[in-house]
Amino acid sequence: MDTNKLSELMIISAFLIGVATTFFTIFALRMNMTFYDYINKLRIERASIPLMREHPEYKYEYIASESSFSSISTFRRAFCKSDRPDSLSVQSLPDFPERRETLITL
Repeated sequence: MDTNKLSELMIISAFLIGVATTFFTIFALRMNMTFYDYINKLRIERASIPLMREHPEYKYEYIASESSFSSISTFRRAFCKSDRPDSLSVQSLPDFPERRETLITL
């Protein structure tokens, strides 16, 4: 790649990084939460809670994956932060000790 194209690419990349940083900063100031917390809140409110109500027999691992959470621990953290109905308590979620076992076996 020649020097001019590389310079152009670096300038464009720096501009896009600046735009993204500005967006996330403004979003956090206006919404009083990070963009990622907002996305997780939507996942809980619009996917997880309806699934939990309609299918109480579903395991939390399934609900987490169907709600697009990358892991059960991320789901649990987001669930604990969310404004959920009183009927769905944090105590109903398991502690997930399997993570400790995984760390021990590695």
